[in-house]
Amino acid sequence: MTPGIEEEGSIDHDGAAERAAGPRASRRRGLRGRGEHAGCAGARTSGGVRVIRLGLRLPQSAVRHGPAHQPDGAREAQHDRGDNRRGCRARDEQARRGRERLGLGGCAEREHHERHPEDGEECGSDAGHREHRTPRRRPTLAIVTISPAAAVAAPGSRNPLRRLRDFGRPPRLMGVDIARGLAVLGMAGAHVGATEVFEWARIETWLDLVHGRSSILFAVVAGISIALLTGRRRRPEPEELPALRLRLLGRGAVIFAIGLALELLNTGIAVILTVYGVLFVAVIPFLRWRRRWLALAAALLALLGPVLLEGVRILSLDASGPGLDLVLFGTYPITVWLVFLLAGLALGRSRLDRKRTAATMLAGGVLLAGIGYGGAALLAPIGEAAWSSAVTEPADAGAAFFGQPAESVDLDGKRCDAVGNGYVTCYPEDGALDEGSSSVEPPSYLDRLPVGEAAARLIGAVLSAEAHSGGTLEILGSGGFAVAVIGLSLLAARPLRWPLLPLAALGSMPLSAYSAHAVVIVVAGSASEVADNAFWAWLSLGLLAGATVWVAFLGRGPLERLTAASARAMAGRSSPARAE
Repeated sequence: MTPGIEEEGSIDHDGAAERAAGPRASRRRGLRGRGEHAGCAGARTSGGVRVIRLGLRLPQSAVRHGPAHQPDGAREAQHDRGDNRRGCRARDEQARRGRERLGLGGCAEREHHERHPEDGEECGSDAGHREHRTPRRRPTLAIVTISPAAAVAAPGSRNPLRRLRDFGRPPRLMGVDIARGLAVLGMAGAHVGATEVFEWARIETWLDLVHGRSSILFAVVAGISIALLTGRRRRPEPEELPALRLRLLGRGAVIFAIGLALELLNTGIAVILTVYGVLFVAVIPFLRWRRRWLALAAALLALLGPVLLEGVRILSLDASGPGLDLVLFGTYPITVWLVFLLAGLALGRSRLDRKRTAATMLAGGVLLAGIGYGGAALLAPIGEAAWSSAVTEPADAGAAFFGQPAESVDLDGKRCDAVGNGYVTCYPEDGALDEGSSSVEPPSYLDRLPVGEAAARLIGAVLSAEAHSGGTLEILGSGGFAVAVIGLSLLAARPLRWPLLPLAALGSMPLSAYSAHAVVIVVAGSASEVADNAFWAWLSLGLLAGATVWVAFLGRGPLERLTAASARAMAGRSSPARAE
């Protein structure tokens, strides 16, 4: 268990572990620090909470006493003179149960009583009417760490109502779960919803916003999750990188395998999980980058990546292959989606628990969206002019055509072969063909280059804002939209906690929910057969209800448990822990 590294949207900011342990620990938070685990290291306690006592003595003035910092046995032993033996024992039992529920008992308490048995004898002896005097000792420093499971449900709690009441409390960021839940529902709508082309003046077309933007929101939140998994605001230390890399590799491998399994179902949807798994590995070199360098890399990749990618596509003659389709030329090219992951990683290194940060994200996201979509609307005539003036035929009418659209080719005096998808390859009839020959000399590489439309395609790579176009303006517009949604979710999480709890529950298990919606589509037929807004609505309600019930009774989602187990197995249980 690695302190400070939480699963799928949890964080561990200053005092977060104490707040998870109880309100009194949060109000009386003491000093935190680093050091080698000593004494009780390796002790396991209930609820996923561990207290590690260090052999470091602190000055009395430097510590504010709280439940995690007072000498064990002192809290229940401070009673008034004249208490009878029964009252003292009742308080002892109540305090003991409280410490067991919070995971604050165990090895540290036994160690104290073994060294100072007189601290616990007063209540259990005939001297119960005497004032109990606790020896004045300098407190020792304690580090409280909380496991990922304890961030989802109350430690040691199996009551469904209590699980729901405590779900999303610090150190977990409920706003991030809400944004992730919106992304899952949006992707489901993109797969099975029936939408019209978006127009600002027609509200009924606003459902079209789910196309492209939902998966981009999912990717930005993925970057935030990786930041939370690797230490949130504090960059990982060099000695922590090997374990963190292995954890991300283990997670990415399982997510990639889940994506392949969903593709085998032949649902007709573009499964994002395979690319999602690759991104978990691609982001590894950036784990120790500072926020400003992450933001700069994301900006440069957004501005230059689409043009460079389109240039590679042109020079490769629109090459295709399993690997190229996965990482470069497919629906989710790595060069485009890495922008969103780096942006999310930079956001995750910020103080997402502050309202000022959330408000800045909301305002900045709206500004970016305005630049992207507004720029696309203003510059649209330039792109149209570039395509209208594009040359689709070589200047020499007798030259060969390779892979050109059939409607753009003058077929007079040419011999053409269909190559699929409405494209043809043509040769002059009077070409150097010997009589009786069944083959022609293949065109050269330069003849096959789409020189006439290259300029239009490069301009389109910058100015396009259509969903899944991968254009620079789409990255700015949809990326800004995603950042604004995350900021709004963070702001709404606290005042609208209960109405948004089902959405947050869905966002706490994105892999399980995404896989479940794909399975439902397979059972119902295929994405094209079930495309209906009513089906989308019922599917969304089912996912929300199922996720809420699962969180109430079982906590973390099943596939989320699998990815966490894979990460632990890959890194090894003895990997060095990190103290915040």
